[in-house]
Amino acid sequence: MLNTRNIALLISGLFITVISCSNVLAQRSNNFNVSINAGPSLALGQLGSQQYNTGGYALSGSSIAAEGIWYFHPALGIGVAVSQTKFPFADGAYAHDMVNGDPAMESLYLKSDAYQVWTYTAGLFYRHHIFRKFSATGHLAGGVLWAQTPDHLFVANFFMVPNIGYKITPSQSTKATYQAGLALQYQLFDHVGLSLKADYFLANSAFRFYTATDSYIKNITFSYLNTMIGIDFKF
Repeated sequence: MLNTRNIALLISGLFITVISCSNVLAQRSNNFNVSINAGPSLALGQLGSQQYNTGGYALSGSSIAAEGIWYFHPALGIGVAVSQTKFPFADGAYAHDMVNGDPAMESLYLKSDAYQVWTYTAGLFYRHHIFRKFSATGHLAGGVLWAQTPDHLFVANFFMVPNIGYKITPSQSTKATYQAGLALQYQLFDHVGLSLKADYFLANSAFRFYTATDSYIKNITFSYLNTMIGIDFKF
């Protein structure tokens, strides 16, 4: 059974294989690109919704990513990418909705960490040179998305029963993901450039939670947009 570590090793192996097999050709053609990117991430749809019992209550977060592309044709290439994204949890909004949804609850303190998301993708890239130093790139890719829900600490005050504390520990999900992206690139030097990128991800994640007597699954559609500034290297 695939787990996150095995998936990471598989993608890393693919990445190294692409580099190794195309090394000589890439050096001759200057068509092997590596980029490092970072920027804000916007939670969309159910993930960012604050609808009680269904929404993910994710706030805007941040992402870092690395990408490698081999252009086997002036306009076409194949590439692999890995990204990490973190989405803070809307503690205040969720606690407010819990108190409003339970007439016996007088107040609630909630402390959470962030959603953790990793993606490992591979796909086809199309590059168009706008003019001498500017180019635009679009790509479609697929792979896997590993996500972990926040660790929640609750301290609730009920009528006549104050300070009841409990935790909801994180749950993980690994599902297929789809990625679509656009990038604008400016060539600073022969082998170095800057880029502005936007990547959209979509995955239907399922998280299992355990109670004292049972378990249940919460489905969350991970739909989000990463907008990043990157530095690109050509070899």
